[in-house]
Amino acid sequence: MSRNLLNFLIVCFNLWIPARSDDDGPPLQVRQGSNVKLGEALQFLREYDTEASNMCFRVSSAQWAYSTNMTDYNKRRMIEEQTLKAKFDKVTWRKAMEFDWARIPDPMARRQLGMLVKKNRASLPEDKYNEVSVNPVYRMLR
Repeated sequence: MSRNLLNFLIVCFNLWIPARSDDDGPPLQVRQGSNVKLGEALQFLREYDTEASNMCFRVSSAQWAYSTNMTDYNKRRMIEEQTLKAKFDKVTWRKAMEFDWARIPDPMARRQLGMLVKKNRASLPEDKYNEVSVNPVYRMLR
């Protein structure tokens, strides 16, 4: 897939992330890994591109199914897909954290990894992550 599509998907997945300004509290402390191998970073980004595309399609399809046919089955399916996406985001973030993205030689790979690490709900502290990701899903169950 093209880099433009990957950039679009990264933006698509991160639209729901609350923006942080300098007034929102202390700066987010993110501990990076030490891997600076470009080949491994590009392989990870290719795999992410494929998996994120599939995840985006599944979540969007489930949301559309529920929006156009509001049944309990479609609601449960949508919530299940959203929950899987939240887990996918967390796993992807952990994998991206293995790289020292600031020292990756390719500027596009560096930018994409930086976005995955810094602009992802999974980078939030656990209590904030649960508030943003999990609670809205459970509120829908009621």
